[in-house]
Amino acid sequence: MANQEQVQLLQRGSGEWNRWRSNHPKIRIDLSYARLKLAVLPFANLEGANLEGASLFGANLRQANLTRANLTDTDLTGANLAGANLEGTTTNGCIGCPG
Repeated sequence: MANQEQVQLLQRGSGEWNRWRSNHPKIRIDLSYARLKLAVLPFANLEGANLEGASLFGANLRQANLTRANLTDTDLTGANLAGANLEGTTTNGCIGCPG
């Protein structure tokens, strides 16, 4: 299950999240099964994050860094992934596919 402190920090927005990430680069990011529906996270550094089973329905992840993130069973329905770095992500299907 998700680290609730990390979820709350991420919900404050990309700016605060990215500052925290740059100050804590070795902390494992666990956002598994987090409910982040309609989150506004452009440019968020989610590199290596565990987002397994998370709900990012309709989230704005434009230009987000999702390199090596675990997106297995993640709901990305309607998410804006324009320009997002998805290199090395783990998935069990296609990202952003309709229905």
